[in-house]
Amino acid sequence: MSRLLIVDDEFIIAYYLQELLGIAGHEVVGLATTGEEGVRMAHELNPDIVLMDIVMPGKLDGISSALMIEENLKIPIVFITAHSDTATRKKAERIPNHGYIVKPFQIEQVTSVIKNITG
Repeated sequence: MSRLLIVDDEFIIAYYLQELLGIAGHEVVGLATTGEEGVRMAHELNPDIVLMDIVMPGKLDGISSALMIEENLKIPIVFITAHSDTATRKKAERIPNHGYIVKPFQIEQVTSVIKNITG
């Protein structure tokens, strides 16, 4: 299964994802709470996929962080966000290999997107 990095400033959501994805057979290699930390951890841990919130504290939002990760490491990004407006979706579409899941989500949605990305 896949090695995943979760980047979300909401600990409850990150922990929930970690637990459920572990049960589904995936390995969560790290949890980050800011975009900057997510970029750093992606370089250090080289996960197969990054699950990324869009709105987070700090200098980098999820889309900016995802662009940096994709440009430098070519790691696929799955956005998991409460923002489903057209403008946010268009910004996310700048990431070539991505998925987009709107909160609240079902774990089946997440595992399905991961499976589609990894083949």
